[in-house]
Amino acid sequence: MEGDAFVIENLQNYPKSYYNDVPTLWSERPMSAAEAWMPTRGVKKGEIMRLDANNREDRAFARRLMDDETPFVLTGVPEILSIHDKWSLSYLEEQMSKKPVGVTKSSSSTFLYFRSGGPLSGLLSSKPTSTADMKISDFFRQAQNNNVKKDEEHLYLQLTGNILNDPDYEWLRNDFDPVCSKKADNWFNQGGKFSGVNLRIGMKDNQAKAHFDGGLNFIFQAFGTKRYLLSPPTECTRWHVYPRSHQSARHTSLDLDNLDVDKYPDLKELQAFYTVMKAGDALYIPGSWFHHMEALEFNGSVNCRSKVDTQ
Repeated sequence: MEGDAFVIENLQNYPKSYYNDVPTLWSERPMSAAEAWMPTRGVKKGEIMRLDANNREDRAFARRLMDDETPFVLTGVPEILSIHDKWSLSYLEEQMSKKPVGVTKSSSSTFLYFRSGGPLSGLLSSKPTSTADMKISDFFRQAQNNNVKKDEEHLYLQLTGNILNDPDYEWLRNDFDPVCSKKADNWFNQGGKFSGVNLRIGMKDNQAKAHFDGGLNFIFQAFGTKRYLLSPPTECTRWHVYPRSHQSARHTSLDLDNLDVDKYPDLKELQAFYTVMKAGDALYIPGSWFHHMEALEFNGSVNCRSKVDTQ
């Protein structure tokens, strides 16, 4: 379907008619990057709409979806494709070789955020992850090992907002300035409080457990592929989120690889849809939407959040 007809048809039905239940989506998901390929403008039940960044009607539709706080993917974003071409591992290693990088370690492929300090709730018996300083060359060597089993140690490099003013990461800020900067003509950054440029490089099979954030979030895929499962705020109770006082507040207590529908019958009604991110893609996640990430291969991305809640 071409031009306005595609926009008009999907504007009437998207997103509610495209949701599917999470147990079905997760059990039937393609497991390899090759199998998970998703075409632009090929939207069906269970999938987040993918729009062409170089198509005028698609860009206009994407702006309307942003106004409605509805997720979408823009494919073939020229600025991100330029970064993909630039970001060889040798380039990244050269840029990050000045000092060790802080790497998050998990005893399995699952990563659960938690606030340091304060007592752990009874729901967690130990800290789910640890951190260690590594040479970037050692991290890249270990992170590209595709033979690691899901129940073995996994690594995740997460450089978050504190890098905004670090002179050693000026290269990162410069590389992503076209899509993350506060400029009047940059619709990827909607102003307000800004989280900065957040770099994430991870191993195959890494999973970041479903959670929600405040503010608007754009994720830009620089290399590799990963899957995002998104669910609207109305599904909050079905995600069985840790309580606000918990160190992992805002995050689900569920294990998507071992969903127990007998214990939690409401999982059969838990609604979501997903997409697979590849180089050049930009995923829009509105504030308070749940998102769960799964890496299909060694990959790197940057996310920029704007209009972040100040509370």
